[in-house]
Amino acid sequence: MVMLFAAYDARWRRIVAGCAVVAVGTCLTEYGLFPSHGMYLVHLTGGAEPVVAWGRSLSSQTGQTLVRMPLFAAYLTLLGSGLGLLRRRLAGVTRLV
Repeated sequence: MVMLFAAYDARWRRIVAGCAVVAVGTCLTEYGLFPSHGMYLVHLTGGAEPVVAWGRSLSSQTGQTLVRMPLFAAYLTLLGSGLGLLRRRLAGVTRLV
């Protein structure tokens, strides 16, 4: 992804940077609130009850799906944009048949 970031235009860089921000936010949320990932926010807040309750509710299957949905959308955006970029690049190549 770093090589693609450096090799293409500003539009592509914004898409990649946006997807990276969503990925970092999702990881921070997962590791901060999910008990299976360590719940570091509970330790940072001294075990504050709202954080513990929020972590418990988000650790359900439905909660995990909702937390990861923006990451899924970012991946789809990145995939669609990458395929569009590839299609435009290949359209400029003439066939040698």
